[in-house]
Amino acid sequence: LDKIRSFGAKPAIAVKPATPIEKVFPYIKDADMILVMTVEPGFGGQKIMPETIEKVRMLRAEADRLGLDDYKIEVDGGIRLENIRDLTDAGANVIVMGSAVFGAHDIAKAVSDLKAAVNGSDAEEDEEE
Repeated sequence: LDKIRSFGAKPAIAVKPATPIEKVFPYIKDADMILVMTVEPGFGGQKIMPETIEKVRMLRAEADRLGLDDYKIEVDGGIRLENIRDLTDAGANVIVMGSAVFGAHDIAKAVSDLKAAVNGSDAEEDEEE
């Protein structure tokens, strides 16, 4: 991680679903971000593994304990309108989505609906304001 930073890049760590999140705790301060894979890497369109939401919650608690309040926790895999709020409430603040956006009939509406879900509002209500 130090070597990556020495080249002017921002190091990050990716964690697969089967990896205990505690394995990355010693490296939090050395990485600018930790990516929690919420599906097994390999192909798009998978359903989120619900147990990974708890990993995000645990990671956020550890980052907060260390005083890293704005620490970047990224999630990727199976993120949809029905679970994005669970992930952001757990502490994720960098969200990667493929199928939920690019598989939508109306991409702009999909993005608007996802943003509204994160903000706890209804996209249609937001459009009226």
